[in-house]
Amino acid sequence: MDRRRVLFGSGTAMTTILAGCLDDGGDEEPATAGGDDESLTDDGTDDEEPDADDGDEPTADEADGSDVALESACDAGETVVEAVAASEYEEAIEHSGYQYVVDRPDDARSTLRDQYESVTKPDTIHAIDCAETESNDRLREDARETFDADVGDAVVVTYTVDLEAGGERTDSSLEVIAFELDGDWYAVLQDDLVPTPRAAVTVDGDGSDAVAVTLTSLSGADGVYVRGGSIDDPTPYVLEEVGETLTITADDEGDGEYVVVAYVGDGPSQGGNEVVVQTFRVVDTSADEAAWEDVHEIELDGPIAGWIGVSPDHIDGVENPTLRLVAGREYDLTWTNVDGGHHNVALVDETGDVVADYETEIMSEEGASQTLTFTATTEIAQYICEPHPQTKRGDVEFIDH
Repeated sequence: MDRRRVLFGSGTAMTTILAGCLDDGGDEEPATAGGDDESLTDDGTDDEEPDADDGDEPTADEADGSDVALESACDAGETVVEAVAASEYEEAIEHSGYQYVVDRPDDARSTLRDQYESVTKPDTIHAIDCAETESNDRLREDARETFDADVGDAVVVTYTVDLEAGGERTDSSLEVIAFELDGDWYAVLQDDLVPTPRAAVTVDGDGSDAVAVTLTSLSGADGVYVRGGSIDDPTPYVLEEVGETLTITADDEGDGEYVVVAYVGDGPSQGGNEVVVQTFRVVDTSADEAAWEDVHEIELDGPIAGWIGVSPDHIDGVENPTLRLVAGREYDLTWTNVDGGHHNVALVDETGDVVADYETEIMSEEGASQTLTFTATTEIAQYICEPHPQTKRGDVEFIDH
């Protein structure tokens, strides 16, 4: 199969192609510029000593790109970054080298425009610093198959950008790929201009009375914070170091829905460059017990990740909510298959055995519901999904009436 068709057969943008080249990690030996079978070292120079009489052998500087060439790569990348930031897409595309693409250059042009239009733009770029340049052998060889041009070099350029977005000023690191084609430099923007904050947290607790939030990872974010309930100022509810934990309680912060937000900047702004990474609820069980006194019907959604409360209202959105029942009362427990997985509901005792055959058949039809009618007995300790007991398991408690 023609390698160029693999790269551009469906009008793939050069950003995607170049990212794929970098992910290769250089496991295969690249070909030389002339396309013969001589192998190169990691820095692009010939393994063998050059013949002193052979003036055609490249020097190490020529193979890696001279200082002048690398500076030109920086200039090309900076031009593209500034053009995209200013929404001057045609200028950015003209400096991309799409016109040299062997197969369907118009498709590459169109996809590049879509890519650049989707980039999150900063309010202001205060400065762009070309921090690092590095020639890439695999990228260069791939470019020689992709472009109908004399490829002099292919360089990964890393910039530090002093930018302002959403009222926050921050330094962002981004990469640009630059090519020397027929003696001129072209560049393709690899990253979003405004760093997207990413983080992960664990939320321990079923939403009753207290929930512990632990920061497990940060990538492109300066921290996370919690907002919701009675929290007016989220500043005391910030996690900035992996492993840090904070506890949200119904007594202190109130019951209701909370969100965990990743942010970029000096602190939470409740605006700007922020991403919601988790939601949870906290329920005041003292008020909750009274709310269960007149309940006869319970509704749940049943994705593989855990039961999600639907009704009564005070369990709406709570993961694996605790069901508080009155002994001897008949209940209808209705659940809906929301993801098309194989699920059921069963009521089990403390040893995990099903109580009084209170279980439904396993069902996999997305959107379908089942209702389990049962009489509450104190033998019942939990409700589970038998195919997914690790994630879909909630407690059952009993209240006086």
